[in-house]
Amino acid sequence: MTGLAIIIVLLVLLLPQALFIVPQQNVYIIERLGKFNRTVGAGLNLKIPFFETIAAKVDMRTRQEQFGIDAKTRDNVTVTMAIAAQYQPASQGQPSGVWRSYYMLANPTAQMRSYLIDALRSSVPQYTLDEVFDKKDAIASDVNQTVSGLMVAYGYDVVSTLITSIDLP
Repeated sequence: MTGLAIIIVLLVLLLPQALFIVPQQNVYIIERLGKFNRTVGAGLNLKIPFFETIAAKVDMRTRQEQFGIDAKTRDNVTVTMAIAAQYQPASQGQPSGVWRSYYMLANPTAQMRSYLIDALRSSVPQYTLDEVFDKKDAIASDVNQTVSGLMVAYGYDVVSTLITSIDLP
């Protein structure tokens, strides 16, 4: 009888630590004894108390970062461009984009910003000042393709890149 009581008490104490709920549009990363074990999606989930921990709570919604970038045109005019990059952790691929987005980069926005600056500074000098204004959507599309291809290796999908304004000095 006392053995049954001990088991019931242990279950009552451990069950709240074992069960957890992941909200919609989130993925939790579970580590077992400090090593990646799995990712879990929205809903009611179970983990082994004391052995498994929730290492990270990854928001899968699209985020937006804005940057200001200076670039020189073909006719040697420096323009300041405001760039908006929309991105989210990749939901496809092996290993998981969620895994890569958490474990591979300490500061993904800084890395994306570096890639955007590099892509724009190599793209804008091909155009004159007038062409930059006329073809800003084409430039943004080229930059998006370049940055998307690079950021997917780090577990991020770059949804779109927009040039929101072009200012003269």
